[in-house]
Amino acid sequence: METSFKSQEWTVQVKKALATLAIEKAISEKFGNPLLDTVKKRLYEKYHCYLPDCYKNPEFLHRVLEDLFGGSYLELIRSVWDELGYCILVLPKFDAQELR
Repeated sequence: METSFKSQEWTVQVKKALATLAIEKAISEKFGNPLLDTVKKRLYEKYHCYLPDCYKNPEFLHRVLEDLFGGSYLELIRSVWDELGYCILVLPKFDAQELR
């Protein structure tokens, strides 16, 4: 089955990939690759998922980041926001007003 560039599924896959790259970049730039690996490991240990899966289940990423980084996880969310131009993609249940 061929996927059209205009299809909704294709659009979701692209957004998922962009969000994953932005999250990886934010974590590795702020905290380094070893902590990025820790985040990925925790996601798998706790939720049996990978970073791209957090696009549809952002609460998993939210919990792992908060557990690992405490209040400084908001810096990561801001970095992702800056990279993508919005935060709803990463944590749709998160109050974007807190980031401003």
